[in-house]
Amino acid sequence: MFREQKSLRYYRQRKDLTQAMVADIIGISTSHYCNIENGNRGMRYPIAKKLAACYGISVDKIYETLEK
Repeated sequence: MFREQKSLRYYRQRKDLTQAMVADIIGISTSHYCNIENGNRGMRYPIAKKLAACYGISVDKIYETLEK
């Protein structure tokens, strides 16, 4: 059975957060987070860990969103 892959945008919107809010929470610039969410930039483990905590999901799920 095919499961739809969730995106970072999906998890952010599910928490009713803006890109600027997420960037502030995890300690990076809004443009940096925007580039990550849009797939224009990768992320290192410390940022992935903070995103996972912010969204209430595992780090594995964060990295799955980057596999397109």
